[in-house]
Amino acid sequence: MLEGGAKKLSREWGIGMGLVALAVLMVYYPAFDFSLISAGDYQVIFGNPIVRSGLSMEDLPQIFALESGKPWGPLAAFAHAAVFRLFTDSAAAHHLVNVGVHLINSWLVLLILSLSTGDKKKSILTALFFAILPVSVGAAAWIAQLRALLCAMFCLAGVFIYVLKKGEGGRPWLAAVLLCQLLALLCGPEAIAFPFMLVILDYWPLGRMDDDAGLKRLFREKTPLLIASAMGMALALIPYRSFEWNAGITDLFYSQLGHLSYCLKTIFSPEGLTIFYPDFIEPIPYALKIFQSVILLMTWLIYKASEKRPALWAGWLWFLLVPFGTPFWLQSPAEFIFADWHVYLPSIGLIWAVVWLFPSYEKTAHFRTKALALILIAALIPNYLAARDYLNSWKNDREAFMRNLHFYLDYPPSLVGLGNWLTANGYEELAFSRFYKAVEVDPGYAPAHYYLANALAAQGDYSGAEAHYREALRLKPGAVRALSRLGALLVRMGRPDEAVPLLEKALRADPAGEEPLTTLAGALASLDMLHQAEKYYRTAMDLHPDSGAAAQGLAEVLVRTGRPEEAAPLLENNLAMGFNKAESHFSLGDVYLQMRDYPQAASQFRMAIAEDSGLAKAHNSLGAVLLMMGRKQEAMEQFSKALDLDPNYAMARKNLEYVQKLHSGGK
Repeated sequence: MLEGGAKKLSREWGIGMGLVALAVLMVYYPAFDFSLISAGDYQVIFGNPIVRSGLSMEDLPQIFALESGKPWGPLAAFAHAAVFRLFTDSAAAHHLVNVGVHLINSWLVLLILSLSTGDKKKSILTALFFAILPVSVGAAAWIAQLRALLCAMFCLAGVFIYVLKKGEGGRPWLAAVLLCQLLALLCGPEAIAFPFMLVILDYWPLGRMDDDAGLKRLFREKTPLLIASAMGMALALIPYRSFEWNAGITDLFYSQLGHLSYCLKTIFSPEGLTIFYPDFIEPIPYALKIFQSVILLMTWLIYKASEKRPALWAGWLWFLLVPFGTPFWLQSPAEFIFADWHVYLPSIGLIWAVVWLFPSYEKTAHFRTKALALILIAALIPNYLAARDYLNSWKNDREAFMRNLHFYLDYPPSLVGLGNWLTANGYEELAFSRFYKAVEVDPGYAPAHYYLANALAAQGDYSGAEAHYREALRLKPGAVRALSRLGALLVRMGRPDEAVPLLEKALRADPAGEEPLTTLAGALASLDMLHQAEKYYRTAMDLHPDSGAAAQGLAEVLVRTGRPEEAAPLLENNLAMGFNKAESHFSLGDVYLQMRDYPQAASQFRMAIAEDSGLAKAHNSLGAVLLMMGRKQEAMEQFSKALDLDPNYAMARKNLEYVQKLHSGGK
């Protein structure tokens, strides 16, 4: 009999887990063909040297460091590094890991509820809803949110161990539960609420709160978990210690109610979900009061029904208390940040609260009971459709930003993001209009000025670019990229002496940064400080061995110091790597020019022009070579072309005036 019961239980679990896996696959299989999202994926993974190094022991101090304004999650960094080491920059592999962890979490929900309640059908249905819930897409489809998924996985694993022994497993089992909590805390602050999860399950469905003695024992056995949560709270607060916060407990309480009302809305009404939300949402005051009142009223009504509906009360408590681990309570009551993954764990309680309100489908049940059960099952369909619709916005940057602008018209970060995508895909004019619009909508948004300056510099409007770079720095002093780009622009405008202090400031802010190092070296080279320029270029190459910009700059310095034979291998390596072929051909032309091989130099400059017809300096250098070869008319044409491309190009103007004098003098 026992053997037959075990086989039946295994078969039911197998069917349930198979259905959950099928549901996850049906929703998320398109994600395996998705590309990266510039906001998050590049910063967290592909632009992160710690992750790219692939689990280097030297990176441990940085992995465990606390960064201002960012949740602490060293274990997630290890996970990203491990995936990168195995699959490098394959977006499909990283998406597969995220979806796989989401599937494990869905299975854990099924097993936890099945073991603790004994109701297999409702447990399967709860897991199915969690697997395809639209608001979960933000965590499962965004590579950078592996942190939130892993945190949830370790929390749910701890809950599973706890219910496996109905909370009565003794010290070894409690030690295993504590280990899971510690691992979860190493992924993110959401695990701060872990002891609350177990207390809620003690109330329902484990039923361990029968008397006062039992209550004391329950809270005593959770003392280590509460201590771990207190430590997690401290680690969560440290990165935000520089934030100004003057609100009291009452303000925090009402702020949390506002957040919960918004979470409730996104779970039951998922339309409007998007990849990005305004950094700070400012709700209408009276609307916020209404939402807060609704949450309080619902809590009171559900509490009154708790005797008859313990599952409803337990699920509602889970929804109310688990978000305590998110950054919600760090925000002002008048402004709050929302993100989909904040709702990932709390949504589980709300789902089971609703599912346990409905009866299970039984063939022998009354018609009304069957109808209610079928209505609940049918609700899976609109959730699936909404999840698939939302998932499409994670396909690439264009889809993400377009969806965001559909719901949040003229949101500056999305205008800038879309502009960057348009620039990368060759739509410079459209990109310029997006950057300009972002500045017009929010003149105080520094990145909009920075990217508009980049676009203006590319169009040759150096004075306009300079003005917007300086405005970006006024709004965000010390921004490394803006300092570096402004420095590079000043060098191009013939003002390297002004560029050097800016670039030295950028280098102080980011001593190992490739762009500050190479740009400062370029400015020093423009001032004929070639020894110092060479030092910075070599430092950049030591820190970034694959830096084509550093290799190219160093080659140019070597040419100018009479060592063209050392420069040639660097440039040939750049061409082999496919790094900026136009610039590499141009620099190789300089090498041949130094060696007085004028035909080869002219050939390299022509190849540079073939790669980039707008490269003004290649036209100027080709003109210089042609002049040396006695072809004055062709040289004049090249100098004129350089000036047409860049009217501010002083050297080309000087060369043109010189050859015109030669031509007019008949020399």
